[in-house]
Parts: sequence; C-alpha cells; structure tokens
Amino acid sequence: MDKNGKVVLPPLEEEYDEAIDKWGYINKNGDVQIRPQYDDARNFSDGLALVRKKAYWGFIDQNGKEVIPLQYKAAWPFADGLARVETFDGKKGFIDTSAEWVIADNFESLEDFSEGLARVKVKNAFGYLNKKGDLVIPADFDKAWKFNNGVATVKRSGGYGLIDKEGRYILDPFYEKVSNFSDGLARIKKEGKFGYINLAGKMVLPFQFKNAKDFKNGLAPVKTDDFYGLIDQKGQYIVPAEYKQLWYASEGIWGVEKDGKYGFLNSDGSPLTALKYNQLYSFHESRAAYKSGELWGYLDTNGKEITNPRFGLAWNFREDLARVFFFEGIGFIDKNGDLALRPLYKDVRDFYEGMARVQLQD
Repeated sequence: MDKNGKVVLPPLEEEYDEAIDKWGYINKNGDVQIRPQYDDARNFSDGLALVRKKAYWGFIDQNGKEVIPLQYKAAWPFADGLARVETFDGKKGFIDTSAEWVIADNFESLEDFSEGLARVKVKNAFGYLNKKGDLVIPADFDKAWKFNNGVATVKRSGGYGLIDKEGRYILDPFYEKVSNFSDGLARIKKEGKFGYINLAGKMVLPFQFKNAKDFKNGLAPVKTDDFYGLIDQKGQYIVPAEYKQLWYASEGIWGVEKDGKYGFLNSDGSPLTALKYNQLYSFHESRAAYKSGELWGYLDTNGKEITNPRFGLAWNFREDLARVFFFEGIGFIDKNGDLALRPLYKDVRDFYEGMARVQLQD
C-alpha cells in the first residue's frame, strides 16, 4: 500500500521470475554458438530468434547480437518479413527486421501474415489487413482462418464458407464445415455428411461420407460407418474401408492402423510395411519414427528399418538430424542412424537455420 492506504501492484514486468536453467544455442557441430543466458527462447526464423530475459522479449541474430532490444511485453517469430509485438503500454502491431513499426493499432487480436494478409479482430468480428495496415477485407465474419492457396475459410451466421483475397465468396457460408482446397478439391459438410467440391464450386463427390480428409496426390481417406478407406477423385475405392485410422504420411505414402497395429501403404494401396508397429509418425525428410514394444527407431521410404528400436523417445528429422532420447539424455542422429551429437544436454530442440536452442547439463 502507498501512504494513502491504496493498494499498489508491482509493475507487470516484475511478475516474471528468472529461469534456473537458461537457454542458449548450439550449431550442428554441437558447439555453443550463443551461451545460455535467456529465460526463454524460440527457433531462428528469417535469421533472427526471439528471446526473453525476465519479462522482456526481443530478437538476436546468429552471432548473439541483440539486433532488436529486449523491450516487448509479448512477441512472436518473424514470418513473411514481419513480427507481431505488444508493448507494455498496450500497443500492438507488426515490426520489420529494423524494429520499425509497420502496422500499429490497438486491435483486439491479430495473427501473422499469410500470403500477404493477416487476420484481425475488430469489435468481436474478423477481417483481414494488408501489409500497409489497411483493412482490405472488412471485419464481417464470426470466425476466420489464414489464407492458403488464395482462399480462406470463414464462418458467418452459423455457417462456413470460402472467400478469395478480395473478400468475395467462392463458396457461400451455408455449410457445417469447410476445408481449404487441396489437389483442387475442398471438403464440405452438410447435414452430418461430407462431400467434395472443385474450384468452380461444383459438387464433384456428393454428401455421403461420415468423415473425410483432404486429397493428397489424387487420393483421400474417407470414413463409412466406423472405418476408413482410400478413394480417388472419382470416388472409387483404391483401399477398402477397413482401417480405424488412415492418414497421409508424406512422400506418397499412407499410414494406417487396424486392431491397434500400425503400418504404411504405397499409393496404389499395396503394403509398404506389415501392420506390426505400436505407433508410427509421418515421414519428414524421408524418415519416419516407429515404435516397437517400448522403444523407437526409424524407417526409410522403402519401409526399411534404418535403426533398430533402441531409443526411449524419437522426434522428426529436421535439417538432416533427429533428436532421440538415450539413457544418458537427448542427443542427435543422422539419416543413417549414426550418432551425430552426443546426449550432453538437459534439454534441446530441433535445428532451425542451423541453430538449436539448448539448456546445458550442470
């Protein structure tokens, strides 16, 4: 309390405690490039990484230089050349890599740019800004999502539809669910059933599926009754509806699960692997993690096990390296399954732009 008996709260910036274990960055040789000194840190993006000391966020380059001072209440990584930030006095908007304000306003909320437009909330409704800060698509929507392939999903008056970058409806908001276009087709749901339309808004496959996923490489998983199968764009089944789970695993390969066991299928529906794994990840950089018993290993796109199951945990490959959990801690392997970086870290994350954030062992 002050001398008048009024309760005085501490400044917001004092609400953050210092972290016991600090974050820094290593390079792909395992050398500490930026010594651990930050209470929080994010991945590198556009050559810069977002870091925090106490309550203050800012940006560093790969030499550890604070190119944008630690001064923001909140900040997000750079995307499309801009970063969202919020100051302690409530100013919100976007800065460029020189820390110059490009867009500044007191929006209720705003999201990162995608394809030159950013979703923004104004008076409990959503619209879109361009990079000049102009509200080029008015805030007329109950909900809105980011643009992808020139199209965005929006919700208005209880129904979902699709708009283009001019804000014009290419699919009126009359549906229970709408996806973005993939392989030239979009999923839509009406009266509890899914179907597909083409870019002209014409119905290609009628409402008939209990559930459906996006087309990838000309094929899509659909659910009839309690099981998934794989159809082509004419609605013909390439893989019968007999799987509890079916998803696109990248590289033209499909993941499936049946009776609690997982495997991969080729694009023609033939088995790439047997249904024998306890769990499978999708492919990243031509490698997929598998679980056999209680341990993890990796497969290549031919279904060959490039490592035996020997890791306590496994993550996806990024920039030719994958994090794995050894008995001693977290280290990295290369695409041949060979040890690349020994498990010397209390915590470490994936490589982005040649750098990985890390907490070192005591």
